[in-house]
Amino acid sequence: ETISVAMGRTMVAVVNALPPRSLPGVSIVQMNGGLGYIVPFEQSTELARQMAARLAASHHLLHAPGIAADKQAADLFKKDPLISNTLNIAAHADIAILSIGSMVPQEKIAQGHSPLTENDYNDLVSLHAVGDIALRYINADGHPLHTSLDERIIGLSFAELMAIPCVIAVAGGAEKHQVIHAALSSGIPNVLVTDQNTAEFLLTA
Repeated sequence: ETISVAMGRTMVAVVNALPPRSLPGVSIVQMNGGLGYIVPFEQSTELARQMAARLAASHHLLHAPGIAADKQAADLFKKDPLISNTLNIAAHADIAILSIGSMVPQEKIAQGHSPLTENDYNDLVSLHAVGDIALRYINADGHPLHTSLDERIIGLSFAELMAIPCVIAVAGGAEKHQVIHAALSSGIPNVLVTDQNTAEFLLTA
């Protein structure tokens, strides 16, 4: 089996919770490039490497930024044979494991602690974004939001995520209730690992 993995603090917890085992027939692959603003242990490259080590599995790493400077740069990265091959493997994974992200506070963008620009943020706010699934932003109904940001992302598309048979989302907390509900409405995650309060909220939402 091939397991496609995302990035972030929640994914760090997932990797740390995995008991060591030997699964040499399994392959771990990145679904997104890295984001330079986050600390190294939350990077998708490091998480994919650590997960592969925990499972004694092989791995395919994506040596590219998660969000390129512009569309031209993103297109050049995607044309690289190693990057395009890794993205193709990720898109045809049997399982994907990812977290669900809330909208980044505007002050983090102003402080340079986010991969989004002010223009990205304003575009997403104007379209009523509530958060993202592997960098693909959605509204409260779970519909994908198409802005110029999409053209700069080096990672799986909304359609590619949708096509993966088993997508496990790991997310919880009251502050994420709205975006988790939206993510489930999108049809991408079909397994959710969460806390009891969030589960009860979702069952009554």
